[in-house]
Amino acid sequence: PLSAPNVSKLSQEYRLKKILVDNNMLVDNKIIKNSNLGTKVENEIVDILLYLAGYHHLDDIEFLQDGFYISDMEEIFGFSNN
Repeated sequence: PLSAPNVSKLSQEYRLKKILVDNNMLVDNKIIKNSNLGTKVENEIVDILLYLAGYHHLDDIEFLQDGFYISDMEEIFGFSNN
């Protein structure tokens, strides 16, 4: 159903996907590591994931592997959440 939380979740997922696509980090719905993004883009990705983890379920994001945790950032994305 359409609700404020669902709209917010979809908006953040779309934002994350766009950032990943724009930075060649999403190919065939799989995340490709990139450790050369720059602080601003890295922070945006981390902020979106922290929001989604805090208010929704990361397992709902189709391009994140099942069981993804924020602590997996460096392994999956190529940079840490620090």
